[in-house]
Amino acid sequence: MKVEDIIKDKGRSVSSVHPEMKLGEIARLLRDKRIGSVTVTNPKGQIIGLVTERAIVEAMAENDACADTVSAAAIMVSPAPSIESSADVYMAMRQMTNTRNRHLVVMDGQTVAGLISIGDLVKVRMRDMELENNVLRDIARANLSR
Repeated sequence: MKVEDIIKDKGRSVSSVHPEMKLGEIARLLRDKRIGSVTVTNPKGQIIGLVTERAIVEAMAENDACADTVSAAAIMVSPAPSIESSADVYMAMRQMTNTRNRHLVVMDGQTVAGLISIGDLVKVRMRDMELENNVLRDIARANLSR
């Protein structure tokens, strides 16, 4: 399965913030949209980074008052971790594991195609495992009935 297949199922929606947005606002956006990350874009609309829930938690652990004082630019991962939409799911899993990122911006060349999370990849893997289980069970049943 390709990353683009996940985007087809999930959708191409990507939430973005500007670099000056404060962490409290970003945290509320993540909560309200039930998402785990947002891209950070410059005035030209180009992605310059990614803010994740993990980055917010780390910033809060270092500075209790950061919600109203620390900006997206201060904690974003830059450049934003990304992958081409034509990549397979296993390549995305390897990249997330190797870079310790739970989110990847999906690109079609220079165009943003969407955003995937580790949860999206786990869902695909669980579906694959369920299919494998069903096939093996059917083979076992067929062999028992002979």
